Amino acid sequence: VNWEGLFSDLESGVKEYAWCIGSHPGHDDVMPYVDVGPEEKASSDPGSSLGLHEGHSYFVIVKATNWAGLVTTASSWGFVVEASPPLPGFVHDGGEEDIDYQYDLATISVTWGGFTEPHTDIV
Repeated sequence: VNWEGLFSDLESGVKEYAWCIGSHPGHDDVMPYVDVGPEEKASSDPGSSLGLHEGHSYFVIVKATNWAGLVTTASSWGFVVEASPPLPGFVHDGGEEDIDYQYDLATISVTWGGFTEPHTDIV
């Protein structure tokens, strides 16, 4: 997670940050807030499982505290955990109808479709 340059405080300056992961913006129900001091980036502990579920959306929330003790937060756009490939579709060489032999030495036509992704869009 990186929030470099996201927060500023012209009066007293930003003292410290904390970040968390939630199932909704502003929630810390997946990973509670972790203090990171003045650092503007962080990573979750690879030794502990976050218990994320494929196809679910999650949000990163960062809390900034200034030297006067005032706090503000910012939330990421949601991200979807995607750990599986798209489901296969079909590929037809030769256009709409699949062919077994190709006589043209310069070009080939191909048609594909039916590939699906249950959690995200195929781009």
